[in-house]
Amino acid sequence: MLFNPRLIVRASVVAVLLNLVAPVFAQTAVPTLSSPLPAVALAANGGTGTVDLGAHFTLPGVSGPLMRFDTSLGAFVVELFPNEAPRHAENFAAYVQAGRYTNTMIHRSASLDGGTTPSIVQGGGYSATIPPNTVAKFAPIPLEYNRVNSRGTLAAARTADINSATSEWYFNTRDNTTVLGPSNGGGYTVFGRVIGTGMTVVDQIAALPRFNAGSPFTDLPLRNYTSGDIQIANFMTINQVRAIGIQPTTTLLGAISYTAVSANPGVATVDAVEGRTLRLRAVGAGGTVVTVTARDVNGNQTTGTVAVTVAGGLAITRQPESATVAPGGGVTLLVEAAAEAALSYQWSKDGATLPGRTGAELALTGLAAADSGDYRVTVTAGGASVTSAAATLLVATPQPGRLINLAVRSRAGAGAPLIVGFVVTGAEKSFLLRGVGPSLGAFGVSGVLADPLLELHQDVNGVDTIPASNDNWAQGGVAALTEAFGRVGAFGFTGTDSLDAALIATVSGQRTAHIVAPAGTAGEALVELYDLGEGNTSRLVNVSARNRVVGDSELLTAGFVINGNVPKRLLIRGIGPRLAEFGVAGALSDPRLKIFRGDEVVAENDNWGGSGELAAAFAATGAFGLPDVASNDAALIVTLPPVNGGYTAQISGAPGTAGDALVEVYELP
Repeated sequence: MLFNPRLIVRASVVAVLLNLVAPVFAQTAVPTLSSPLPAVALAANGGTGTVDLGAHFTLPGVSGPLMRFDTSLGAFVVELFPNEAPRHAENFAAYVQAGRYTNTMIHRSASLDGGTTPSIVQGGGYSATIPPNTVAKFAPIPLEYNRVNSRGTLAAARTADINSATSEWYFNTRDNTTVLGPSNGGGYTVFGRVIGTGMTVVDQIAALPRFNAGSPFTDLPLRNYTSGDIQIANFMTINQVRAIGIQPTTTLLGAISYTAVSANPGVATVDAVEGRTLRLRAVGAGGTVVTVTARDVNGNQTTGTVAVTVAGGLAITRQPESATVAPGGGVTLLVEAAAEAALSYQWSKDGATLPGRTGAELALTGLAAADSGDYRVTVTAGGASVTSAAATLLVATPQPGRLINLAVRSRAGAGAPLIVGFVVTGAEKSFLLRGVGPSLGAFGVSGVLADPLLELHQDVNGVDTIPASNDNWAQGGVAALTEAFGRVGAFGFTGTDSLDAALIATVSGQRTAHIVAPAGTAGEALVELYDLGEGNTSRLVNVSARNRVVGDSELLTAGFVINGNVPKRLLIRGIGPRLAEFGVAGALSDPRLKIFRGDEVVAENDNWGGSGELAAAFAATGAFGLPDVASNDAALIVTLPPVNGGYTAQISGAPGTAGDALVEVYELP
């Protein structure tokens, strides 16, 4: 252990003192509606329209380059001053571009006047590793003292040599105009400022207890630490510093991010918010109001509204549903649609028109195996047409199925495990659980988790217990596990020396499976849950997984399999904003849910819109409720026929957004 601190706590009451003596940092440069949003008229039959949100929302007084700090206590944004300190602004941007501030620490929280309240918090010098490494330096740059060290500013650290500034910087948490002014060796260069209410995060850093861990860490701020060896998790970490824009683009985060929701998604929906562009799509005739919310990274927000009108729309309001029917039986497929003009219908099977089948209902009787196939209906009104999704008909002896397999792939890292929850009704049932990392490489997956630890967690009278776990799968019994892999059709691991994990457990009720990464590691991992078939009266009725999602680049993906041959009705949800009410910090602001069958999207939802049918399904399954039309959470009800390969539920985020999301799959009656 590098550090052997002498436990000199210098700021045990700093949080209180800051509230007493630190000047208030007023809200500046928070999102503002600078001009009203325009009304939009959409053409019928899926017509689209756009609004440039960046022309109507702004950060007043902000014009310089922006840098976003993502820390272990939250995010904040800094505006650089290229006109007042051009060399320093360019130097800082070069370190950011090179990624040299990624996974570094705040190594100093110091009072400059001998008091107990920190005057500065300093970083940019050392990695958040044990032992810490020095950040690689570019050439020093000369002093550019043109602005005072007032509270909330970002300045360059240096030695007694006024032209020695390199990688290190500090935030002024107090007014240091005098102590760091020209009388102090020529002064210290200020080259940026914290905007919005980001100083609330910096103040939390300054409020951390400080410890003497030996030079150069004599004023080291630590989290969740009292004594003993210092761990990486105790450091005040700068996870990343990155350049952003004032407005987001499809490839660049912005200081402002946008979400939008339609008050009447039956008229028009929010097709997407891509960067600063709001995309709207017509669904049915009428009018609605779309509420746009502009937020900054610290939660400050403002709203504007877009009045949307759609004339003479055509939309399918109820899709025909898949069915399994015994030979000789019958079924009626039904479609519902809405339009101002008269409706006409034409059914088809496997792409071939069915002559004379021109009603909203398709009644089929005396069915034989040859009648199995995909049925669709094209609805026409006023010269416009729309075709339904496929309803798969299987003519065979019905064999009702259930959820039998779940696979969730996402990123797992130290302190951020991949967590999958599941519910089994009835008596105890045997399941195969796997935590896959290294063996994913055989499928072309890069950046895999090198050594996943698989833990099965159970709540026992309010206490989290771990009744079963496995680190390296061969330790759990190669013969029994290999037999289980073959029984359920799971792919094999890359040898008995593989560091993948697996175990067999007999469970009933609620459980969670955790993939835990060793300290200092992270990577792609896969959690798999297989029903081994014993105790067939019991069933897997709900599976869920939570992890971080970044736009459409780092996804939360859950695969599931339905057995039998009868279509299964499911409730599937992608939760983001609602997680904040359960104490989840940094929830994904606008999750998007897509259901795939292979590469085909069979259902999707962005904002659930307050549907009464969905709300009833929440109650029927015991799922927690969602806010109505104001919610950006996603949810849908689907009836899916069992297919080889199963289905995938994918959660992505709006461009430029990131945060924790939850995917849930529930069986419905």
